[in-house]
Amino acid sequence: MDLEFQRVLLKVQESLTGDEVQDLVFLCCDLLSLKDLSTVSSAGQLFSLLEKRNQLSREDPSLLLDLLRIMKRNSLIRDLTSDDYKQTNGTTYSQQISPYRQLLYELSESICEQDLKNIKFLLLKTLSRKKLEKDTTLLQLFLDMEKEDLLGEHNLDVLQKIIADINPSLEKRMIKYKTERYEPGGMVIAQEIGKITPASV
Repeated sequence: MDLEFQRVLLKVQESLTGDEVQDLVFLCCDLLSLKDLSTVSSAGQLFSLLEKRNQLSREDPSLLLDLLRIMKRNSLIRDLTSDDYKQTNGTTYSQQISPYRQLLYELSESICEQDLKNIKFLLLKTLSRKKLEKDTTLLQLFLDMEKEDLLGEHNLDVLQKIIADINPSLEKRMIKYKTERYEPGGMVIAQEIGKITPASV
């Protein structure tokens, strides 16, 4: 029954921290309008929005499974993949979250507090000081960069330069993403590694 599914959603909601709710909101930026997402302050509100848009249901919880997989909340995934909630078509994940959005999330998970401070310093001449306030998260910075057309699925150059200065190992992750997405022959990675080699000597 739908009530049983709502109980599962409630269990998920109660298991998520405030920061994880914001992570969910960020990952759903390509699925819901920013206006709708701006009012979300709890996982329950987000789930309700997704249900209204027919993107989440008992019959197809794949989007939520995908979100929890990206966030590595495996125990919650097990709750949603019990016999009662397995999808009839056998598909486990929806893949509705774009590789680009997942990349940004992965970068945010690998950036420490000091790295975040350094990123904000590098953006001082680019974004307003208000957007670089102390409590602004990296995911919020990514959204601000997108609004200013400094960042996008096909516009990673500015972020890559910043990441290269802050954490070269993460730049390699970005290069790998660009290679897999846009240069199957590996041309980009060869060119990029050629560019950064002198700086790493």
